[in-house]
Amino acid sequence: MKNIENTKDDKKSKSARKYFNFVLLMVAIVLVALIVSNLYKNHQNNKLGTSVFSSSGLSIQYDDIDNTLSEMPSDSFILISFVKNENVKKMESELKKAVVNNGLESNLYYLDATDLMYEENYIQKLNDKFSLNDANKIDVLPALLYFQDGTFKRTVTSTESRMIEADDFNKLLDNYEIIEQKLKK
Repeated sequence: MKNIENTKDDKKSKSARKYFNFVLLMVAIVLVALIVSNLYKNHQNNKLGTSVFSSSGLSIQYDDIDNTLSEMPSDSFILISFVKNENVKKMESELKKAVVNNGLESNLYYLDATDLMYEENYIQKLNDKFSLNDANKIDVLPALLYFQDGTFKRTVTSTESRMIEADDFNKLLDNYEIIEQKLKK
């Protein structure tokens, strides 16, 4: 009779151990899934937190705009943009391809306006800083400014319904015959 009771106790003990191991395994799987999910989210946020142009060496600070304007090569561009946005990141990647394809890497400056966007009237501050008015005003970021021989020529700005694209940059190159001029030099 004791053997039968011991066998029942052993079966209960084994069953309880199996149940405990199963629950422990499920908890471990959930924890691993949460850790992997957080790592992925952090990785994505880190990718969105930097611009493809920030490593180019031609990044400028808001306070250094005046110095930069006086030192730019003849046909230069300033991209005023921000980070932490997938659409902006995609646009910047396409724009970088267009810049590289046209050999203008040393002509494009990048101004990260992410911190500036927390200030009131930041668009007006940018317009004032670059002396932009009327048709050349920045409406929405990102925006691209074109300078020829140190003189401002044109703004390509986003709107509420449309973000600037690499094609806008290419059209700007065509309209001002920038590539043709560069080839002649």
